[in-house]
Amino acid sequence: MRQFVAPYLNKNSRVLDAGCGRWNNLIDPTDVQELVGIDRNSRAIAENRSISRGIVADLEALADVDLGEKVDFVMCVDVAEHLSDPIRFVANVARVLKVGGYFFIAAPNKVCMAGIATALLPTRAIKFLYRLVEGIETPNETHYYRLNTVSSMDGCLRSMGFDDLHFVVFSPRMGRRGSMRWWLLSPDYVIGRMGLLKHYSLQILCLARLAVPLPDGGSRTNLEQRPGRQGTSVIKREPRRLHKRSSVS
Repeated sequence: MRQFVAPYLNKNSRVLDAGCGRWNNLIDPTDVQELVGIDRNSRAIAENRSISRGIVADLEALADVDLGEKVDFVMCVDVAEHLSDPIRFVANVARVLKVGGYFFIAAPNKVCMAGIATALLPTRAIKFLYRLVEGIETPNETHYYRLNTVSSMDGCLRSMGFDDLHFVVFSPRMGRRGSMRWWLLSPDYVIGRMGLLKHYSLQILCLARLAVPLPDGGSRTNLEQRPGRQGTSVIKREPRRLHKRSSVS
């Protein structure tokens, strides 16, 4: 994923990591002017050593956070599935991002075995499985999957003034055999290797440019609509191949 975002960053970039959690493995804070992390988990903010500045706040109230001037780049990694109101979140991103700036989303695909399983299972069941398999405690995060398909991202982002959308869908590495990640990815990896369900992969990467500022009051859209794909680039990647991509075409 680093190769996906690197061409859009430089030493003068101000970056916002929305839902930064305890770490960031995409951007080295020394490679940009400032890397601000926002998360509602104060402990995660305190433990995160990969951000220049940390702010404890709810992402769906992002526009109310004092960031100073607008930022050049916003990234949101493994957070979209937890958003109860993704339209409001994307609208707030458009308000804190400079025109011409970029918004990067990395999220699990709703239409895959792992996505279906986590969407159907209650939070307590997911926490129990992680304790059983990994021996770790996971946060009490609800999975909504309201912005976790190419079509929903495309429609929502365009309604908020974004254009030049690029998507990559792929199945990432499966991780240690027997781990929770391994169990979640195995069905999708096997299905992908068999050549079935070629339009679906576990992970979606999206990069979009803010073309016009969001007007006061914002804009809303129905996420169930399926807009046209003019100007949208969708690339299917085979499992384990993402690291070979150096830039977005």
